[in-house]
Amino acid sequence: MDDIFLEMIDFKNKMLLDKVLEWRNDIDTRNNSINTSIITEDIFHNIIEKYKSSKYKPLIIYYGNNIDNPTENNPIGILTFIGGCNDNNDNNDNNNCFIGINIDPNYRNKQISSRALRKFINEFEIKDKIYAKIKKYNINSIKLFSKLFVFSHMDEDFMYYYYDFSNKNQVISSNGYLGL
Repeated sequence: MDDIFLEMIDFKNKMLLDKVLEWRNDIDTRNNSINTSIITEDIFHNIIEKYKSSKYKPLIIYYGNNIDNPTENNPIGILTFIGGCNDNNDNNDNNNCFIGINIDPNYRNKQISSRALRKFINEFEIKDKIYAKIKKYNINSIKLFSKLFVFSHMDEDFMYYYYDFSNKNQVISSNGYLGL
C-alpha cells in the first residue's frame, strides 16, 4: 500500500504554510536553492500570491495511511513549479517550467522525493516538459533527477534535466540519457 499522497496546497491553511516556510528556510534547503537567502514572511506571502495564479499549483507531499482523506496525513514536503508554467511568467528561464522539491528535514534520505516524483509523473496529466535546474554540488538531487528525468545540459553552476509528459513511454537509462 502506498503511503505517499500528493494534494494541491491549501492556501488557506496557515499552519501548513508556516511549515512550508520553515522547510524553505532550513539551512540545507537554502544552500541547495538558487536563492540562498532567508525568505521573510512578507516575501513568502508574495510568492504564495504568485502561486495562486500559476498554471500548476504547488503540491503538498503527505505521508501516512489515510487513503480516504490524504490531507489528514502528515505533510512532509512540497513540489513547486516556477517559470514558464506560471501564467504571469515573472520568474522564467527561457519560458520553461521548472520543478522544485523540498522535503521536511526530518524525512530526508528516506526516498520520499523519489517516490513523490514518480507519483507525480505517473498520476498527473501535464502537457508540458518539466525541467529541473540543480546546483552541481547537490548530489542527492542530481541522483534523483538523473533516475527519472533526461539530462539536458550543464553550465558552470547547474545541471539541467527535463521530463517530457507528452512522451510517457520514454525510458531513462542508468546514465540519465533518453532511451526508447
